[in-house]
Amino acid sequence: MIILMMLGVFETTLFPQNIFFEREFNPTLENRERFQVVIGTGSKFQLPELRTYYLYSSLRSYRLSACSFGNELYRENVLRLGSCFSFQKLWSVGFGVGLLNNWVRDYSNRFTYSLCLSSAFQKRNMKLSAWVNNLNFPRLSRVDQLPLSYSIRFDYQTKNRFEFAFAVRGMNKELPFFNFGITFAPYKIIDIGTGVNTDPIYLEYMVKLNLGDFILVYSGSNHQYLGLSHAFNLKFYP
Repeated sequence: MIILMMLGVFETTLFPQNIFFEREFNPTLENRERFQVVIGTGSKFQLPELRTYYLYSSLRSYRLSACSFGNELYRENVLRLGSCFSFQKLWSVGFGVGLLNNWVRDYSNRFTYSLCLSSAFQKRNMKLSAWVNNLNFPRLSRVDQLPLSYSIRFDYQTKNRFEFAFAVRGMNKELPFFNFGITFAPYKIIDIGTGVNTDPIYLEYMVKLNLGDFILVYSGSNHQYLGLSHAFNLKFYP
């Protein structure tokens, strides 16, 4: 329990795990005709007490995701539903609702809900996207209230297989922080990415293997003081 005090309640749900995974917070970035399923697991700072399991699925404009974080003493569970609508194939608007559960063994089992709005504008090789999470300021008790979080992101893809991303993120009235990322695809089968987060300062990295109907992704970050975090994803396009 002492280890979990390093994080606030549902802090892991405020922002994407790194610059390379934005679709969980902005479903308008993805609108595929084919059904897809993503399963994954990760750990923060190499601590088994801070392990996460998640499931993400989408079909056309509809999204469903589930996430569980914690251990046998403390756990946070999130179930999200979302959808998006496109206008002239350039601009998309989405919304989502999440059911949040905070469980502490032999102490409490509390529920609340969260609302999210998102948008994306794409033209050729440029993309501008944004989302606002916890619009309703979810409250679990008189003390525990989740802050509003937001992001504005710009992506640019070059003709020589490079993709650049820059995001401005923040919470409530606090000063914003920044997220940078570069992805390079030397071959069709592999993507490599690296990035920087400014608050707190840490490096991010990602390796993606495109194996036909399957995509295998390893990503992680290196916190300045707390060390490494890891995540593994398996994407399936049946």
